[in-house]
Amino acid sequence: IPKNLMEQFMKPANCYFAFLGALQAIPETSTTGGIPVIVVPLVTILILNAIKDGVEDYRRHKSDRMENERATLLAKRAEGNSANTKVKRWCDVQVGNMIVVKKDEYV
Repeated sequence: IPKNLMEQFMKPANCYFAFLGALQAIPETSTTGGIPVIVVPLVTILILNAIKDGVEDYRRHKSDRMENERATLLAKRAEGNSANTKVKRWCDVQVGNMIVVKKDEYV
């Protein structure tokens, strides 16, 4: 949550309303008697944005997991010019591996 709060306060509007809430807490500058009433809508917006970001992260995590579990055809160089192929998951593919891509195959 603290990382999310940092991202939320990168938005100028949230900083502005937090500043107004701090000013409202000072009785000499407040028209609300020192009660920062603007904090309630600000906190509501921050909580709703945090929930939205959490749902998006969870969906992205599920999508990444599905993508990494998909099978692909990995080519391994054998003796001579022939190549052996082996089915592997995308998460097991490393830099430098040769992948066999067939026509109209999703990459």
